[in-house]
Order: sequence, then structure tokens, then C-alpha cells
Amino acid sequence: MNDEKYQSVNPFMVILLAVIVNMVILPFTSWWLFVFPSFASGWLSINRKSATMNGGTGAMIPWIILNMYYYFSGGSLIMERVSHMMNLHSTGILLSVSILIPLILGGLSGLSGYLYRTNMSIQK
Repeated sequence: MNDEKYQSVNPFMVILLAVIVNMVILPFTSWWLFVFPSFASGWLSINRKSATMNGGTGAMIPWIILNMYYYFSGGSLIMERVSHMMNLHSTGILLSVSILIPLILGGLSGLSGYLYRTNMSIQK
């Protein structure tokens, strides 16, 4: 497999690029569009583990930042009411679940990007 050009990609830079792109697109688009930067970070990764970690971390960090921003800028009342409505009885559990979802989906998207690239390079 011809992966020489992907060996020199720094994982921190891949995660940073995914975080920046997600921070730009998340406030203005649908919530599920974070999978595209995660897919791209998986495409640039050198193995399955780094693809999953890069995709998941690149998707999770913007959600943490946006959740904290909305929570401290007056959204705590709504988050508290939603957590009680879902029988969680704690805003912390709601925040944890809302951060766990993009971590899992971003990781799977990053893994998909890596597997797509390796499959395309095998077929050539």
C-alpha cells in the first residue's frame, strides 16, 4: 500500500484542523455535519487507531466548547428542564451524553475515512 505521503501527517494538526472546521460550520448548519471533517481526519490518518481517535476527538472538542458556551450564557435552565424531562435528573449527565454521541459518531466517521482511503488505494 502506498501510504508514504500520509506517514508525515501530525495527528495534533489533523485534530486541530477538524476542530477549526467544526467550530466554523457547527453554529450555522445541522448538527450531523461534523462527520465530514471527521471523515477527512480519518482519511489523513496513518492507522485505524489514530483515525478513530482523530475523528472522535475532532468532533468532541467543538461540542464541549459549544455546550459550555450555551450552558454558561443562559442555557442552564433549558438544559436542566430537558434533563428532568428525559428522567436524567442531572444536567451533568445530559452534558456527558451530548458529548459522548459526537465522540462515538466522529470516531466511526474517522474510521470510515481511513478504511475508504485504504480500500481505494488497494483497488488502484
